[in-house]
Amino acid sequence: MNVPERVSSTDRVLLALVAITVVALSLRLYDLGGRVAHWDEARVAYDAMRYLRTGVWQFRPVVHGPFLPKVNHQVFDLLGASDTTMRLVVAVIGGLAPLAAWLFRRHLRREELVILGLLLAANPVLLYYSRFYRNDVALGVVMLVAFGMFVRAYDTKRPFYLYPAFALVALGWTMKGNALLYPVVWIGAVAVLADQYAVMHHDGDGGAVGYLRRQIHSSASIILAWRWHLIGSTLLGLLVIITFYLPRDGETVTLTEVLFAPWRLPELLDVTLVDSTQRMLSHWFAASGETPYLSFLEHYIETLLAGASVVLVFAIIGFIADRYRPGQARALVTIAALWGFVSIVGYPIAADIRAPWLTVHAIIPLTIPAAVGLGFMYRTAIGNLRDIDTPSGDSLVVGGIAALVLLLAVVAVIYPALTLVYLQPTDADNQLAQYAQPGGDWGDTIEDMLALAETNDEGVDVLYAGDTFFMLDEDDAYLKPASGGWYNRLPLPWYFEQVDATTASAADRSTVAELIEEERPPIVIAAQSDRHLVIDHVEGYESRFHTLRLWDMHIDIYLDIDRLDEANP
Repeated sequence: MNVPERVSSTDRVLLALVAITVVALSLRLYDLGGRVAHWDEARVAYDAMRYLRTGVWQFRPVVHGPFLPKVNHQVFDLLGASDTTMRLVVAVIGGLAPLAAWLFRRHLRREELVILGLLLAANPVLLYYSRFYRNDVALGVVMLVAFGMFVRAYDTKRPFYLYPAFALVALGWTMKGNALLYPVVWIGAVAVLADQYAVMHHDGDGGAVGYLRRQIHSSASIILAWRWHLIGSTLLGLLVIITFYLPRDGETVTLTEVLFAPWRLPELLDVTLVDSTQRMLSHWFAASGETPYLSFLEHYIETLLAGASVVLVFAIIGFIADRYRPGQARALVTIAALWGFVSIVGYPIAADIRAPWLTVHAIIPLTIPAAVGLGFMYRTAIGNLRDIDTPSGDSLVVGGIAALVLLLAVVAVIYPALTLVYLQPTDADNQLAQYAQPGGDWGDTIEDMLALAETNDEGVDVLYAGDTFFMLDEDDAYLKPASGGWYNRLPLPWYFEQVDATTASAADRSTVAELIEEERPPIVIAAQSDRHLVIDHVEGYESRFHTLRLWDMHIDIYLDIDRLDEANP
């Protein structure tokens, strides 16, 4: 049987996307634990370990949704806790992103689908934060797939796509509060598109108003026909949200209890939906209430230029090329472009810190018009250089320029990906690295500290000296928010918790001297401003200097030399 050319070429595109996905996963999994944990990574990972050990979890909007702590609770239980396993779930989700391109196959050319997959796989910002224990890449990918499912439901007129679409939107809400912005932007972009189409049809039956009236009637008919599927998919989404947001504290009603006592359902909904939503939105608006918008917008654009210049430039080219091509502009390209450009303007409003990871939410939608722009450049190069035997002078020039632009675009992706993601992930000049990332190479020191803490049989494993890290009660680390200087210690508590290390702290010289003399802790840590408290009492210790943030908060770590030799024979 002969296979139609159209089918075989489609198969080749799918195979290309699968191959790109394999490469994307490899790029994300390679040396995944090589970078020392960021402050924020360590804070959330510590919560996940605390949940694993105590079985107690309660929603705290400051660390965003429950997705990562609850999923990593299972990962740590199965694979153990480490920087690699901490980041594994986000890396896998980010690595699978190129497959999302296949959902848009009715709207994009074959080469545009492949380019879209490549952009999702290799963009430096997406690559850096796919190797980072935060929700942003996971949320962006999940919402892109949800959007693709809605597109497939529209394309195929099959309502079954609504179920994964609503479930994924709900899953996004379990990751981060800004998931709410995604459907708002989608609806706004569709409204702009509908208005544009109405203006284009102003000479038809009933003019623009008549066109809008017909579209609204058509949409209402579809909603009515799909009403049971809409109800079912909405209930599925609610089940996802309830499952994740349900506290684990031994006091809150559980799903099992509701099955046998349905009258307690309002209590369950209040805890998981009403209370969590109110708390998340309150935290969100409070955090963004005093945003220095222009400063944050400047940082946002600087990050885009450093790590997503190809996506940004070619998204503009693709949007313009598609909008003014012969025939009608593609709805998908217009919606994705509006989605991305609005995110650039809007996210600095919601930000409470300079956060490079927020650019993820603009980059992901902009990959669609960027793929169109790069596809246009690719066709221009191929079309003008194809007949290499007898090309005209103009064709050679145009084709050569287009090919050169494509080559420069490839270099502009590979070079920052290589340097910013792999070679200099903790460099102070790295635009993609956020301030709370510890600077420099911590690999040997972390390994030595864990070995010392693990092999110390009794007494204190780690002594924190000075006001910077002091806590009245070390057990307060399990109470969130923790008191005293616990947050200044991050990411170190994440590492010490992995080996169940015993910690102590002292703020004055006499107590420090007493603890070192009596306990002889194998690890002593002090901010450089507090080193005078310990310098006369650490004979027999090896001193190591590190930077706890990208460009400040310098600390000294003292390791017992004799026990270090025993721990690393």
